[in-house]
Amino acid sequence: MTGRYQLISFFGLGTLLMSGCSGPDHPPPPLLREAARENRVGDDAYLRGDSARAIPALVESARLHLAAGDLPGTLTALLNLALARRAAGDLVAARATSARMGDLLAPARQQAATELARNDLTAQTGWVEGLIALDAGDPKAAQAATDRVPLAGRGLSARWEARVESLRGEVALRQERPAEALTHAKNALSASARALDRAEEAHARRLSAAARMAQSQWTDARTDLLASIALEEQLGAGTRMAGDLESLAVVTDKLGDRENAELYRARAQAIKSVR
Repeated sequence: MTGRYQLISFFGLGTLLMSGCSGPDHPPPPLLREAARENRVGDDAYLRGDSARAIPALVESARLHLAAGDLPGTLTALLNLALARRAAGDLVAARATSARMGDLLAPARQQAATELARNDLTAQTGWVEGLIALDAGDPKAAQAATDRVPLAGRGLSARWEARVESLRGEVALRQERPAEALTHAKNALSASARALDRAEEAHARRLSAAARMAQSQWTDARTDLLASIALEEQLGAGTRMAGDLESLAVVTDKLGDRENAELYRARAQAIKSVR
């Protein structure tokens, strides 16, 4: 199970969607400050791969948001919890958390301060449901989940447009529609650049490379993989970089450069050997 997706940060409570609950003249209530602290603990543990510590902290973050009456914040906390449970390999618990998000979506949207915030809540709920469905080997259910999300350019933040477009591309690739997957990858790349989200930009590059490989577009796939690897180096994401290097070795072999292909494989193995 992959933990490639970053959790949503509550630093400074900047992602809270309740109007008037924070700001220099209105400090956040104690419950929400404590919820943000628990999210930071969970986020740090998630990044270390420590599910035993991440999951209880994220459960508590969701509980505190709910106790404070912050339904949009609860939904985001549950998203983080679903991602942590997914990364731990517990798809049953991740799916249950996703279902709870679905139950809370309508009242959370009602409480959200803006149309953009409401659409982003819909996006994150459909996205995580689709992500878990794809993990479970059900691309049709994943597509149905993303179909409920507003289309690109219709009131989504760039961050969520990028994530949803990437997932739509993964679904298309799983269903052997690589040309469609490439279109979604390009959309995700554009949105992630607008959002300044380097992790999602690397993901979009990786998806583009996979779509190009499926169409035997080896030179373009190589360009995408080199760009993804450069981003992963900046992010310190060794595990994902190792996977990119292995794909790059396959592409380089296809381009007839066996010497460099072996170097890429050796580099990937060196990274994997210390994890």
